[in-house]
Amino acid sequence: RHLRQRQTVEERIHELLEPAKVSATYLLKVFYEKASAEVMLSEKKRAYLNAGLAIKECEHEITSGEEAMKLKGIGKSSASLIDKVLEEKKRWLKSSLTLR
Repeated sequence: RHLRQRQTVEERIHELLEPAKVSATYLLKVFYEKASAEVMLSEKKRAYLNAGLAIKECEHEITSGEEAMKLKGIGKSSASLIDKVLEEKKRWLKSSLTLR
């Protein structure tokens, strides 16, 4: 039986930068930045970390915050942030296509 070494929150946050099961790099980066910006071991820091890890382990592409709330670790605030990020990404893609 292997004893898993207990990781610090900071070490777990860096896991968000590792490859995900499905390409959600932009979402992971946002949750990494949010978790890293929070002080010490705040509830927000843990919430951002848990949401990011849930996204990382998700086996399908996340298309909305509402859908993401079905994952363990995603609450209303994280779902709202996901919707915001997805909308910004959509606007950015639309504007970059317009510039061509």
